[in-house]
Amino acid sequence: MLTDKLISSILDNTEIKSCLYSSVGGNVSTSRGGGKTKSEHHWQLAILVFGDHPDYEKLITSAKADPKQRSAWATKVKNRLSS
Repeated sequence: MLTDKLISSILDNTEIKSCLYSSVGGNVSTSRGGGKTKSEHHWQLAILVFGDHPDYEKLITSAKADPKQRSAWATKVKNRLSS
């Protein structure tokens, strides 16, 4: 169920989709201020997937104020996408 929501969140958001799964050719340079990093998009996906889930909503809310927790959630999403 959460995996389905993760996939649909990627497909529904063209900015996230194009960053995580860029097409062949030139890409926007994030080092030159050309967009968000992949980890920022992983965090955004964590909010979309877990933000309104009854078991995870409070954890995501508390993670918004803590960069280490945001990073941990982004890594969880990244690992799920890699498997």
